[in-house]
Amino acid sequence: MSTNLKLLLMAAISVLAVFSCTKHEDVLDKEINVVVSAGVMTRAGYSGTEILPENFVMDIVQNVDSKYDYKSILMVKDGDKNTFSPEPYSKMVWAVNSFGGVEVKAMTLPYEMESVDPDNSMTINVSAYQSTEVEILKSDLLAAATQKSGITITDGTIKIDFAHQLSKIDVKYILSDGLTPSDVTIYSATLENVCVQGGYSYAEMAFDEDIEQAIGSISMYHNLTDNTFEAIFLPFIPSVNPRLVVKAKVCDQERVLTCPVTAKDANGFMSGKRYMLNVSFKRNSIAVNSVDIAEGWDTETDDNTFDTI
Repeated sequence: MSTNLKLLLMAAISVLAVFSCTKHEDVLDKEINVVVSAGVMTRAGYSGTEILPENFVMDIVQNVDSKYDYKSILMVKDGDKNTFSPEPYSKMVWAVNSFGGVEVKAMTLPYEMESVDPDNSMTINVSAYQSTEVEILKSDLLAAATQKSGITITDGTIKIDFAHQLSKIDVKYILSDGLTPSDVTIYSATLENVCVQGGYSYAEMAFDEDIEQAIGSISMYHNLTDNTFEAIFLPFIPSVNPRLVVKAKVCDQERVLTCPVTAKDANGFMSGKRYMLNVSFKRNSIAVNSVDIAEGWDTETDDNTFDTI
């Protein structure tokens, strides 16, 4: 066989080998698409269509090759869509065709944090000044994980249904004692003795009770749509009952009215639960008449009845 023929055959084999590898990599390199469900309708302070976070961190472990694992990746919202893209990567790719062994978790960034610690528990906070929509939105914390709930993978697309991690209190005022709306002007509402700082583990996607909690006060947000005051805070078991403090003008008299707020049971205020307080507003006092508790911050409990104390 001539030298030239040998060279031609070797070149042809090389081309076939490259083509074969390229074709194999193309099969593996199916792009990972990430979609966030628009079902988080009750995200703190949101109204209208502004119901999705602007970014979050995400892990994808495919359990086949570490180069196809993605850790603490920042996912950024694609404009006004419900899809998210990774930064600084141009794309993420699948190494598997079956997704049963894939582990995924995602979490919005805690208040005033630009990253998360992937291995160790973090000290996280909520804003003490939630009277503005911006601050209450920044304080919100959402998470989802395959080992818990909220992650589905179909045809290479990861769908995330975030769940609320913090506790939330809504205050609805019921006028009594002969008062009418024109008699009452509420200037502000403050929630005292609630947890504003504590520990959270991104690795476990859970609160860490070994990190000391800090108790403080929160200026509440006035939700004009629902005519309620709301605040979000870390779940905790109170040693001292939280207190609602309302500054108002009642029948042309300046008032500072207070009342205690108690949780449902010995577990205190729990992660992901919404406590809806019906508060009786009188001329010289306020009092909590009932507390309606809902999972996931929905307006009703799972069995479509209110759990009232």
